[in-house]
Amino acid sequence: PANEPTGRPRRKAKARAKKRRRKRASLEFPSWFDARRRARPKNAMGSKSRNKGARGEVELSKELTRVLGVGARRGRQFSGSPDSPDVLVDSPDLHVECKRVEAFNAYKALDQATRDAGTKVPIVAHRRNRREWIIVCRLDDLPRLAAVLTEILQRQCSTTKS
Repeated sequence: PANEPTGRPRRKAKARAKKRRRKRASLEFPSWFDARRRARPKNAMGSKSRNKGARGEVELSKELTRVLGVGARRGRQFSGSPDSPDVLVDSPDLHVECKRVEAFNAYKALDQATRDAGTKVPIVAHRRNRREWIIVCRLDDLPRLAAVLTEILQRQCSTTKS
């Protein structure tokens, strides 16, 4: 058995690997960094999720234009404020928040829409994969939403008659 390895090189390699792991663990990292995973903050969103949300906003704007007959387009997405809803509708009193996710938390989405809406009527539009769009609003905002929708439809009727 002269060809059999003695085992010493393997032990040395293991010792070197253990030493490297200890050295790596002793380095200082930011609090959000987890050495076992990629270096990414917990609140960072993946590009596929972000793209899905952007596609949902464009799709929702086309659907709102089709259903309500008003101009709608994707909003500016740099900050949460009344100036930057997910979908801009040609109505000054409506704030539309778009959620294109499978796991939908209605209260969390409504809180965000209410916070960003200011004095506008906040609504949340949601769609899961292979399902239709739904709209969620608070019961207290329903009369204001009905008034806004009535105004939009009256405006649409008056422009078609002219």
